[in-house]
Amino acid sequence: MAKVRDARLETRTARRRLKPRRKPYWVRVAPIIWLGYRALQRPPGTWNVGGNAKRWIRKIAYADDLERANGKTILDFWQGQEAAKKVARGEDGTAGDRPHTVGEALDSYARDLRAKGGDTYNASRARQHLKGNAMLTTPVALLKEAELKGWRDALIAKELAPATVNRTMVPLHAALEAAADGDQRIIRRPWRTALRRVSDANNVRRIVKEPDDIRKLVAACYEADHQLGNLCEVLATCGMRLSQASRLTVADLQADSNPRLLVPKSAKGNLRKRSERIPVPIPPALAALLQQEAAGRSPNEPLLRQAAGTPWQHRSDADHRQLFRAAVESAGFDPGEVTSYCFRHSSIVRQLLANVPIRIVAATHDTSVGQIERCYSRFVTDHSDGLTRAALLDLSASASDSKVVPLTREP
Repeated sequence: MAKVRDARLETRTARRRLKPRRKPYWVRVAPIIWLGYRALQRPPGTWNVGGNAKRWIRKIAYADDLERANGKTILDFWQGQEAAKKVARGEDGTAGDRPHTVGEALDSYARDLRAKGGDTYNASRARQHLKGNAMLTTPVALLKEAELKGWRDALIAKELAPATVNRTMVPLHAALEAAADGDQRIIRRPWRTALRRVSDANNVRRIVKEPDDIRKLVAACYEADHQLGNLCEVLATCGMRLSQASRLTVADLQADSNPRLLVPKSAKGNLRKRSERIPVPIPPALAALLQQEAAGRSPNEPLLRQAAGTPWQHRSDADHRQLFRAAVESAGFDPGEVTSYCFRHSSIVRQLLANVPIRIVAATHDTSVGQIERCYSRFVTDHSDGLTRAALLDLSASASDSKVVPLTREP
């Protein structure tokens, strides 16, 4: 790699002529990486590395002003260049006070998810698609919009579904935002434009099933595995996420005269949500079935279990996947299209078409009105059609057909 020349800094003789000052004398040794020499009143001076237009600075070592360079604590100008590039790119093996690399930002994001009880797979998803990519060792402060866009375009080129591309970009975006929020030296945030969501990612319409199809699919799940049937009946009835169903405990079942489940919130990005519960009504028959399944178990044990007694997983490689695919095929549907998430989509649409207010639909499904309007716009329109039609003024009706009685003025 070519070395950068600078007559002011190359030799100790030249450096002695520099005026002592607090601000380093800078030379750019790589794109967005600077090597600085701080001339002190009493030598030796120090080598420093600066990145992101020198908004962050870190001391590397002493200059060889008085002693011969040893390649570690005392460096000459040429060694200082290499050391500066290694430190800025996160290749020196120490964290120090430099900005985190992308890989370190993902690690920090995973630790934060773990502390909040979230799913660390959200962080590992992005890392899996960054294997072999130089961005992993690039400091967050040195990221460029072009390389982020190139990574996103590579995901699209793999012919991943738009929704999958978005789910892969979101955790990286969140990790980079967290790294920047924790370091005031990181000013530029190119990921905000480079990692914008891919359009046409909502595939809701093709996996919304009619009630008869849902019954058929749940019956096939029971035939494949009784415990899978329990899980899918709960998903189909309540429309919760698999991650929420897996966290249901025996204590969350209220099998009284008005049976319901206390569904744990998704805990997305919020530690307080971890302990919150949403009361969701269920039919008496399902309540009786779950009460029978939970008989003899302590309140803190999982309500829904596998045949081996362990809780269901909810990652993309979850242990229900193969069983569910077999049930989908048995029911006559396409396993490449129909996933267990169809229960959630179908539940939301079913309630919309039953004229349940969107605000209540959003609350019972642990989502927002805006998200429902974005993902289910067609069905929201169908829902509002009947309400709007009832208030239409039909001008073709004759006055004699009108039920409106005119008021007469008192004499």
